[in-house]
Amino acid sequence: MVSVQDEAAQLGGSAEEWEVELAEERPRTATAPDGSAGEHLDAVLVLRRR
Repeated sequence: MVSVQDEAAQLGGSAEEWEVELAEERPRTATAPDGSAGEHLDAVLVLRRR
């Protein structure tokens, strides 16, 4: 799995074009098809064009 920081770097463009305002992983509960409980990590990435 790619980290959210690596994902931001892969978007392309230069650091002069984009400012990373938020880059984090947030847990989310989920239910598998068999009914068992689990947790997923959602990548949250907020960029602002400079």
